[in-house]
Amino acid sequence: MPTASIDTFFACSLMTILVLSAMAGLSTTLSPYLTCSFNEGGKERCIQIAKYMLLSSGVPPNWGENGEITPESFGLAETGEAEAYALDVDKVSRLNSENAYALSYSELRECFGISDVAFKISIKPVFEVQVNMSSKTVAETSTVYTFEITTAKAGLPVPTRVKGYVVAEDYVNSTQSLVSQVGQVTINVSIPNTSSGQAVLVLFARHAFNPQISSFAVYYFQHNSEEPLQENSFLRLSPLNYTLTVSKQVSTANISKAYAFTFNYWREL
Repeated sequence: MPTASIDTFFACSLMTILVLSAMAGLSTTLSPYLTCSFNEGGKERCIQIAKYMLLSSGVPPNWGENGEITPESFGLAETGEAEAYALDVDKVSRLNSENAYALSYSELRECFGISDVAFKISIKPVFEVQVNMSSKTVAETSTVYTFEITTAKAGLPVPTRVKGYVVAEDYVNSTQSLVSQVGQVTINVSIPNTSSGQAVLVLFARHAFNPQISSFAVYYFQHNSEEPLQENSFLRLSPLNYTLTVSKQVSTANISKAYAFTFNYWREL
């Protein structure tokens, strides 16, 4: 899952950062961090508001899985989940302004029901995956790209196991699963010169000692073509209730293939 943010602030500044351990939220290790411009009494109120936001399922409790529902009461917790700070992936997805089923900031404030508090919600992986293309070697039949992958948290290296996939036109290939104890690995990918167009490197990283803690990155680059296009140039993707809705941004766009990737598997849809 990508970062979702609501950027409007009012007199009160309350920020809740929800740190998820997996893109899909299947196994969540979450910690709330708060900043508030109130005095000590106001700070305690902020903390209680944030706890309610994270521990309550809202009303109705399944509001996340139906894009037609605007909740009467706002809460992000999974319905019936016994573990504290386990968030519902659909509710989190509906915070993303790029999702067709997203709730607007005004809708969120109204269903939250506290008129004198404004808030910002940011959702990020536990650690960052940084990608840098270090070299490109063109041969007769293929081109080899070398990438330096860094996994870190707050500037400190994170030991991980990294898996990658490269997609270029009709070509799909996976890399070996590489282990890095120092937070750095080198990946080489080869793409046939018969392919052309925008290429994509999809990366998954799991903590070397706790695979439930994971992160991801997507890197776009050109292969026998012009500069890569920006995200959402042709399609808008909206996940909800285990269904991915695809909306064309360009009416003449033709969807010929789709792929799904996880750490261990990939398949054509």
